[in-house]
Amino acid sequence: MRDPDSGIRPGSPDDSYQSILELRQENENLKDAIAEKDKEIVHLREMVGGDPLINEALNRAFLTSILEGYIRQLNSPQIERKSPVLHSLMVVFMDIDRMKDINDEYGHPSGDKALTLVGKRLKEATRPGDPISRIGGDEFVVVLPFYEVANFEEKFKEIQHKVNTGLFIEVEIDKEGVKRIERVPFTISMGFEKVERDTKTTVDEILTEADQKMYKNKGRGRGLRIEE
Repeated sequence: MRDPDSGIRPGSPDDSYQSILELRQENENLKDAIAEKDKEIVHLREMVGGDPLINEALNRAFLTSILEGYIRQLNSPQIERKSPVLHSLMVVFMDIDRMKDINDEYGHPSGDKALTLVGKRLKEATRPGDPISRIGGDEFVVVLPFYEVANFEEKFKEIQHKVNTGLFIEVEIDKEGVKRIERVPFTISMGFEKVERDTKTTVDEILTEADQKMYKNKGRGRGLRIEE
């Protein structure tokens, strides 16, 4: 018996073909909806200063805004208030040693894995709320505000140790048709600048000083690699 509306016998090959076409169209519509959502997520991340690769990291523009806010606090009069008074800042500048070698030898996806791992390590090595930023390429900046007297050298060494201990990525090596997983160790070089109350310095000057100290440490033998 044929369907009087469609003229197609129920359960016929024509029915199946039509169902396949409808499923394909639904799949295409779903892909378009996902693509639009992805665009919205990227736009929202840009609005809040997020890094497109590393969830934990802010971009340079947002970092600059945060540092400017901290500098204003450091220059504000110390009056009686209920909220804590900012005492000082520690700004840590760092980059991945031989990042170009990782990209050239193992490919950019492996370089992205290294960047993502560094973002994760920095989050683990700092306190909740300490701003973490990737300001370009393989360069990161961490800002640590202190509301009491702090031992900067001790805190710096602590971050160095937590970030560089057992730091490696796993990459797939294909040699003459034989695939194997290899661990690629790497290190992070760091330098820091401290900023205290009544400072006259600017954000650019702070970042430049921290950057120069990082390169000075890199010249002494690059990052400190610590085995687990």
